[in-house]
Amino acid sequence: MKKTVNQFLELKYLPLVLSVLGAIFMLPSLWGGLVMDDLVQRNFQLSPSEIPTGLYATGMIPEETGKLSTVLFETFGFTRDKRRGQMTQDYGLMPWWTSGEVKASLWRPFTALTHWLDYRWFPDSPMLMHAHNIIWFSAVVFLASFMYRKIIGPTWVAGLAALMFVLDSNTYFPVMFVANRGFVTALCLGLLCFCMHHKWRARNSILAGILSIVFFFLSLLSNEAGVSTFAFVLAYALVLDKGPWSKRLVTLLPAIITIIIWRTVYQLLGYGISGIGPMYIDPSHEPLRFLYHLPSYGLAVIAGQLTSLPPDVMLFCNLQLCTIIYIFYIIFAAIALILFLPIVVKDVRGRFWFAVMIFAAIPIVSAPSSKNFGFVAIGAYGFIAVFVGNLIENSNRLCVSHLYRSFAWVLCIILLIVHIPRAAISRVVSAKVTPAVLKGLGNAAASETVSLLEESRVVIVNAPCQLSVFVMPFNAAYYGNPIPKSIRALAFACTALEIRKPDDKTVIIKSKEDSIFTSEQNSLLHLSHAFAASNRLFSSSQMFEKHDKFVLKGMTAKIMEKGQSGFPREVAFTFDVPLEDEELHWLKFNWHSFLYEPFSLPEPGETVMVNGPPLVSFNDAIRFLFTGGQ
Repeated sequence: MKKTVNQFLELKYLPLVLSVLGAIFMLPSLWGGLVMDDLVQRNFQLSPSEIPTGLYATGMIPEETGKLSTVLFETFGFTRDKRRGQMTQDYGLMPWWTSGEVKASLWRPFTALTHWLDYRWFPDSPMLMHAHNIIWFSAVVFLASFMYRKIIGPTWVAGLAALMFVLDSNTYFPVMFVANRGFVTALCLGLLCFCMHHKWRARNSILAGILSIVFFFLSLLSNEAGVSTFAFVLAYALVLDKGPWSKRLVTLLPAIITIIIWRTVYQLLGYGISGIGPMYIDPSHEPLRFLYHLPSYGLAVIAGQLTSLPPDVMLFCNLQLCTIIYIFYIIFAAIALILFLPIVVKDVRGRFWFAVMIFAAIPIVSAPSSKNFGFVAIGAYGFIAVFVGNLIENSNRLCVSHLYRSFAWVLCIILLIVHIPRAAISRVVSAKVTPAVLKGLGNAAASETVSLLEESRVVIVNAPCQLSVFVMPFNAAYYGNPIPKSIRALAFACTALEIRKPDDKTVIIKSKEDSIFTSEQNSLLHLSHAFAASNRLFSSSQMFEKHDKFVLKGMTAKIMEKGQSGFPREVAFTFDVPLEDEELHWLKFNWHSFLYEPFSLPEPGETVMVNGPPLVSFNDAIRFLFTGGQ
């Protein structure tokens, strides 16, 4: 058995075999269709005559859609045009409390070009668009496997690292989501840069050195996470490169200059992120905030990768369970570091991959989601494989105590179980759960009750999250339904609400919890916790004061009461027309059916309760995960 496993892991054509295997693992995504951001970005690819006129009121549709220049500069994030930005808020795509300082516009022209080609070659085939993603991922697997062999050697250790990378469930989401292709392309081009950089330094090939910078620049133009490509270059100079330190540092200059040029152009064009919640931090705009979160977020990224329990899980947990998970991260990371240290010190291959893991995690702190873990995973699996290899083949050479070996073997077994059989199961689960969650949001966005006459103004008293509201008009356009004049969500509430009507133009909404952004904490695991976290993206406690007013087209919101968290607990919404006006169409979100349905306004002096999400036991939540949302 051991001989057979070794023969497979040392197979000459293993990189090719694993790249095919990786593509096979991703085949379920072919039937994923277009969802969420896909539906928004699709409109940038169409000619103006193909876009329903109602979408222009959203503020998201740029001029001259379908042109390559428009696609390259406008596809990702929100508009940089302040006039259109105000239109998005007036329409309701952005929350009523959004600050004028919020910016979330991204420049990913290389990725945008790949989407442009999709819509030139197969505009009506989402399946082929998903296949395009899979091809990029297959190339990533091949390159990762190839570089493991180059650095570690053509041994079973390199094969083990490659196998663990293929099984990594964190790669499923960025591959199955067409709009998230940029990360996969950035990782592929980053690995090509690494490959050429290694050839430049090992063989003194000037052409390879030039190509490494070209691929690095293209990686940056694919996704901001492409900056993690520098982790390969930096780790190589510090660990693998030969010669004096002065020459090693000089090898970093081309990559550093490339980053500076890219970032300078990026900012001069007006791209970047600012004013967003703690899940997104732009280091160039908020360096102190980035440094403040670096230790805690960095720990979550590295521990999440090593344990295969990504920090995204905490989005679905209440505060109590989040605290337990973070304490687990701290304990695991501390024990692992102690046990990893002899390998880092005495094995140059382990030291290199360990450095890649650490350096690659730093940029990911700006958006610590498992869908961005690819660069970190390359380093982590390289190091884990070397760690396992040393214990199996070289434990006596490490000159460590029997006690160390005992604990190291326990960690070794845990890592192998987590990243091979458990990872394989997780890949199957991801293929079921991820589409189920996106489908749930899609169901909310595509509810038949929002397929209204174009002159209607939809008002939702308790939308679960801004994301589902944002997609509504684009979902309607994609399926050929009428697009409302506006879609205004009042409370993004994951808890019960009291609703009353003091006069014919005003409705007052009060949360039963601390604020209208709070999720009920009785359920340890619940989708509502993730919704509540996303609803706080565009807000901070400093933005709200009692009696503050937010004046928008057709509506004014006034803060009546704040909770202890500093967020609004009670808000009065006054419209420019009577609440019973036939132009206003009132909806509420039903947590049981996960759909919107008509809402009947209370009579004057009457209070109506809108229920929050149902209580979900821990066992039911786990069952949901393993049954794909059934």
